[in-house]
Amino acid sequence: MMSRQRKERRATEAEIDLWRRAVVDAAPLDKNIATTTTKRVAKPHVSRRYIVSSNLPPAHSKSQPQPIDRNTLARLRNGRMEIEGKLDLHGLTAAQAKHALAAFLSSSHAIGRRAVLVITGRGLNPDSNGPGVIKRETPSWLNQMSDVVSSYGQADKRHGGEGALYVRLKRNKGAKNEP
Repeated sequence: MMSRQRKERRATEAEIDLWRRAVVDAAPLDKNIATTTTKRVAKPHVSRRYIVSSNLPPAHSKSQPQPIDRNTLARLRNGRMEIEGKLDLHGLTAAQAKHALAAFLSSSHAIGRRAVLVITGRGLNPDSNGPGVIKRETPSWLNQMSDVVSSYGQADKRHGGEGALYVRLKRNKGAKNEP
């Protein structure tokens, strides 16, 4: 049997940011740690700065959408999983886009759709040379809609690439049939 080579993956910006916050107050271990004879039981220490600046949801809240798993992402990219709906946010203000996104995802979930495409556009902001408001804010809006959104991830080039997101919706057992 042939062994499969694992494809090396790079950490995302969010993972790098989380790592930096986790090690912000880390100190190097003593060089002679192997020769230390007394055992000290250290109490766990959590930096106040980490707790205050953490963007993690509170333990009692609903879980936030996760990145789409790679198998589902591959099926969407290869066309083996159908994209059941599309929403194009081009030309809308941020408020209009947020409202349209919420309405589209709610109605898609209600009729039992599982995978949709949200087109944000690449959103190049000429003032800051960074992403536009809609492209920048869409992930945050999706995180706020955790009651219907299961996961999301960047679309393949043929579906819009950097300017689009695949959104996986939670299963709705009581879904109405599509008209």
